[in-house]
Amino acid sequence: MGHGDRIPRRAIKRVSNEGLKNPLTLMSSVAPIMALVTALLSLLLDPWHEFKRNNYFNNSWHVTWSLLLMLSGGALAFFMVLTEFVLVLVTSAANVQIVGVVKEAVTILVAVFYFHDEFTWLRGFGLFTILVGVSLFNWYKCYVSDLRAFW
Repeated sequence: MGHGDRIPRRAIKRVSNEGLKNPLTLMSSVAPIMALVTALLSLLLDPWHEFKRNNYFNNSWHVTWSLLLMLSGGALAFFMVLTEFVLVLVTSAANVQIVGVVKEAVTILVAVFYFHDEFTWLRGFGLFTILVGVSLFNWYKCYVSDLRAFW
């Protein structure tokens, strides 16, 4: 057993001990492993020889602007994942999935109205299916909560 073998085992043990009780602990344990794997895959697969010819990194202003955009996107992604963990802890995984489906419907509507994508019958049927499914889910949750309150 090498020295590097202890870190992933320690992270897995810490995550399994605390589970999903503390999302920051889970994210801080898993994020370094994900970053290492992503960095290794990037070094192996990305065309690094084209880096100097890229307009996003050809002067100090572009480098600064690109790094700020990447950091703000990373921060946004971090807080989105943190919010999902908290939502799963407070509500249930089914509620988070329903919100994800509604988010997809909003994405379709934004694509149609803002980006002027074509609204086909298939997209309309999908949007209708989403609305019916979310409505039935909410009706069922209200129905079950009424039954629990009654009994």
